[in-house]
Amino acid sequence: MSRILVTVGTDHHPFQRLIDWADDFARRHREYDVFSQYGTARPPQHGRHAKLLDHAQLQTEIARADVVVCHGGPATITDIRRSGLIPLCVPRDPIRGEHVDHHQIQFAERIAEAGIVTACLNVYDLEEQVKLSLTIGRATVGFRSEVPTGVRKIGELLGALSPSRASSSEQSLPIVYIGGQGRSGTTLLERALGELPGVVSLGETVHLWDRGLRDDELCGCTEPFGSCPFWRSVGDEAFGGWDRIDPEGA
Repeated sequence: MSRILVTVGTDHHPFQRLIDWADDFARRHREYDVFSQYGTARPPQHGRHAKLLDHAQLQTEIARADVVVCHGGPATITDIRRSGLIPLCVPRDPIRGEHVDHHQIQFAERIAEAGIVTACLNVYDLEEQVKLSLTIGRATVGFRSEVPTGVRKIGELLGALSPSRASSSEQSLPIVYIGGQGRSGTTLLERALGELPGVVSLGETVHLWDRGLRDDELCGCTEPFGSCPFWRSVGDEAFGGWDRIDPEGA
């Protein structure tokens, strides 16, 4: 049985249009296993569903799926691409009350031109696209080994803005803090910088205590937080081991 995953992310705006489509599709096509992550929308009546998925659960569902339909979130799209699937991307539309502005529509159209996603601005196009995607299947998605020109330029600009070190013997590392309002492009900037040699992208460290230390979710290296060599060394260096930290009191 083919598996269809529909995920709307965690934004507080209900994405009812997409969930209603998934509900109707699951009702009419019992031959498919449809799983809907519905967020703040009304839960569907048909197929499997969950309001939210933590990162590890989402990775599991993506790995099991034959087709993934998603919103226009860069992080979700990146995870789907790494799995070998081309996402069917339905961007949120602010005119329908699904988001604060048009950035998901603009982003989806741009990356669809590059072949990264299949953009579906109209949910009525989805059924045909789902069936087409099932004939394509999963492939090995190759990420370029060279650093793209745009990313390189961002790194050069950042280097020019960073203060020089006091001496060559100084052991401290420069730390770049990316601040901004939600949905302002900080995720894209962070992921671009993470492509540069010698740069470690830490993600949203504000969630380190609950998603990492408490819930032991998967790191980007695919290991659980507690098993990841990088984060284990960070805990040893900073605190003498993560077991010395109470995540509830951190």
